[in-house]
Amino acid sequence: MPRLQTRPPHPLPRNFVPVTDPRRAFASPLGVLLVISLFLALISPWLAGISQVHTDVNFGFQNPACWVIVLALVAAVLATSTAIRLAAILAAEVVLVGWFAWVMWLATTAQYSGVDFKFIGIDLIGAGWFEAALGLFAVAAIVARRLHAQEVPPGRDVLLLAAVPGMGLMRIGRTARGVIWAVFVATAVFLSSVASPISAIFVPISGHLDLPANPSTRAPEWIFLVSSLVLAPASVVDTIIVMRGRSQEV
Repeated sequence: MPRLQTRPPHPLPRNFVPVTDPRRAFASPLGVLLVISLFLALISPWLAGISQVHTDVNFGFQNPACWVIVLALVAAVLATSTAIRLAAILAAEVVLVGWFAWVMWLATTAQYSGVDFKFIGIDLIGAGWFEAALGLFAVAAIVARRLHAQEVPPGRDVLLLAAVPGMGLMRIGRTARGVIWAVFVATAVFLSSVASPISAIFVPISGHLDLPANPSTRAPEWIFLVSSLVLAPASVVDTIIVMRGRSQEV
């Protein structure tokens, strides 16, 4: 009696798997930096606890915004689709900037204005936010370098990556120029926290602190914050100028 012939299962196409091997995705200095940054973002304070205004510390693992950012950045590294990568990076940046803006507004509410201290939102933002921002820069750099190495023709993705200061320039091979812009913007935001008399970025791991004496002026913090708001769009403008120069050379 003849045996029944069974057809072997049809092999899946190579590009069917929508994610990269995690070992390869994180096997680089930027990948290691990302893992460390996201781990620290989860265990570090995002919002400082101040006894005088009866607020408790908020850690990253307690913060839904932190989890959204962490998941979005991991997805951006593992995804093979350029569209998914860019969407995840932009989603993480929107949440990161949105949370910063919310804290800036929170510092103006009655809860914080009822004490003898002139609060600015940067006074309240802990190390966790900055560590998540470092992770965002790391992921954007990973994606930008991958696209450049794959010799994908520059397109709309350059402007989308430029939303993260300097990363659009890195996408088109101007790595040094892009790093300079990234350092400028990141330093301005970092110095605004360092200039604060509270400096929540350096609070103990407990996240609780007491108010110092009311400062005579808050000008240094505002100068650095406004500088970051000027430098970030300036990096986008520089990216557009470089892109136009490249197109004219071609």
